[in-house]
Amino acid sequence: MELDNAGGINGTPVTLLVEDDAGTSAGAVTAANKLIDVDHVNALVGPLFTSNIIAVKPVATEAEVPVMIATSADEHIFAQDGYVFSIDAANEVSIKLLSQYLYYEKGFRNLSILGNYNDQTLSMIDYFNSFWSGYGGTVVSSATFLSGSDDFRTELTKINDAQPDVVWISADTQEFQTIIRQMAELGMDNVFLATDYQAIQADFFEAVGAYVDGRLCYTQNGVASDIPTQEKYDAFITGYSDMFGEEPEAFVSLLYDCFELLFTGLENSATYKGADIRASIAGIEDFIGVSGHITFDDWGRSQGSSTILSYENGLTAVVDYSLTD
Repeated sequence: MELDNAGGINGTPVTLLVEDDAGTSAGAVTAANKLIDVDHVNALVGPLFTSNIIAVKPVATEAEVPVMIATSADEHIFAQDGYVFSIDAANEVSIKLLSQYLYYEKGFRNLSILGNYNDQTLSMIDYFNSFWSGYGGTVVSSATFLSGSDDFRTELTKINDAQPDVVWISADTQEFQTIIRQMAELGMDNVFLATDYQAIQADFFEAVGAYVDGRLCYTQNGVASDIPTQEKYDAFITGYSDMFGEEPEAFVSLLYDCFELLFTGLENSATYKGADIRASIAGIEDFIGVSGHITFDDWGRSQGSSTILSYENGLTAVVDYSLTD
């Protein structure tokens, strides 16, 4: 709407087409093939899940259709001079930052891991095992669960027996809320929790904030880092709130930047052909987005960094902590 009100891309209106991948790799491939072969789109935004992105990657690459991703930076979605771009902070960066903070700043030594079984989580677990042990800590337990699970008591009992200082959890919002409630049932209401922003969505703090107050931190990109990005973020929040009557969830700002980056790439492309659009997107430097400054490397990875937020006294706050190396 904003773009069309401003005259579209080089005077051409933009048409947004939506397909549901049903959260499966097969569904994602079917949706991508339909959008590319039938609708002849110039570019794609999404899918959401890493496994679905990996499945769509060869389809988009063969068709030379750029794909912009908001919620994954798994190493398997990228290729040098490839067609997949992501503005999500690289797993290696976010896990290294969180590991250093929990180990050096919080003083934790024993870590338990519980994660939704998918490609991105497995990658993040590998990084956690590497960084945490490298700093001198011990991973005292590690377990995964299948998407859609609603009973985590068996895994949580094992975690409780391992007596960790901190539990890192990778889950969607509903799963994380259920885990927190079941931890409380088991008397695990003192252990510190760490996660990433994908678990902190919708009414999360309204639903379970009282359980985690003072003992939760999470990593997030999409946080304004200076005056230009803060001004753009504030304008985005105001516009979104005026339109929908509520503030957006965390990943919405990332999606907004995905579309703006694609529109910028299209506007500056020599033609509307895939290879030219890809080259135009790859050439964007220091893009001032709602979610911060964005520059892509040769693999389509965002060079932005991750940020740690904490929840205490009913409020979220940015933690003043940066990577030490």
